[in-house]
Amino acid sequence: MHLFVKRASKIAILAILLFPGGWNEALSLHGSGPNEALSGIDTSSLDRCPVCKDYIFRHHDWVVILYYEKKGRFRHLAFDGVKEFMRFYLEPEKYGDYANIRMHVKKIVVRDYATKKPLIAQKAWYVVGSDVEGPKGGEFIPFADEKSAYDFMKRHHGKRVLRFSEVERAVAGRIVKD
Repeated sequence: MHLFVKRASKIAILAILLFPGGWNEALSLHGSGPNEALSGIDTSSLDRCPVCKDYIFRHHDWVVILYYEKKGRFRHLAFDGVKEFMRFYLEPEKYGDYANIRMHVKKIVVRDYATKKPLIAQKAWYVVGSDVEGPKGGEFIPFADEKSAYDFMKRHHGKRVLRFSEVERAVAGRIVKD
């Protein structure tokens, strides 16, 4: 236990030195690069999707992480695909004590389908209705740039390319039923 406390203290000191603005700065959506995902996608082998209850490590390439603050502590939820995340995001109260989670979100990170690099979900382009399936069937396929998304859509018979803000409840409902 003593070793753990020492390591945690060192990490906290390092975080303070690197991010004088505190944890909010460390987890902020404001970065300097196009992906701005900062720490990327951090999961453990114990993370489970709150929607389907599957272990995330089984679907590492599809993982979505929602970082949020609750009762003064920073936490995360891991999802095994954008579709499962959207189901949660549109109706968080169905999956536990998350009714107000949108007000506390610090960042949402997805993985670019082509490069596997993490990127901020709100900046991604999503292909809907392609012949590529995720862990749970039909999936929103994320890309860092518009050109990659449209190229993928043409090659894989996608129906549309959407931005995060364009993904509506009706669209998510159709994908979920597939």
